[in-house]
Amino acid sequence: MSVHARLSASAAERWMNCPGSVNLAATLPEGATTFAAAEGTHAHAIAAQCLKDGITPDAWLDTTTVVEGHDIVCDAEMVEGIVLYLETVVKLKLESSKGS
Repeated sequence: MSVHARLSASAAERWMNCPGSVNLAATLPEGATTFAAAEGTHAHAIAAQCLKDGITPDAWLDTTTVVEGHDIVCDAEMVEGIVLYLETVVKLKLESSKGS
């Protein structure tokens, strides 16, 4: 398992409101990955594969993958989120290439 970022986006509300929690959290042992974290990891992996190979995310629709001990199903909601992410990446890439 990879080391979790000290200033992770998922914990931003906590560390922005309580900066001392960052050092306190660093003293705690690594816990098991939550289902939500495993689901996000899987969605990001699918998005990366789509960007790399030009595949659409619906290729993974209704597939199940084990991620850090969790059975993650790529359902329609996940595909929809990945599509939104990919559209945003493409849009930002096009905007940045216009400014070059």
